[in-house]
Amino acid sequence: MAEGILKKFFKGSKSNIEIASAGIAAADGNPPTPLAVQVAKEDGINIEGHRSRFLTREILDSADLILTMAGIHYSQILDINPH
Repeated sequence: MAEGILKKFFKGSKSNIEIASAGIAAADGNPPTPLAVQVAKEDGINIEGHRSRFLTREILDSADLILTMAGIHYSQILDINPH
């Protein structure tokens, strides 16, 4: 859902930003839960086509900016890639 929120925030922006998400405990290819779809839709965000993906070192290496939802996520990312 975070990816959908950021995409909505930057919609119409002239900036060249690629927004993507990945999870520390995510299994690749899972759709969002029906509740997540409903809550996002109430805010005008369509995440029905979103699919989860597991965070990898390659994803981290290709990112210019990494945002986390909680401090524990940041710590776990440092375990994957301490750079």
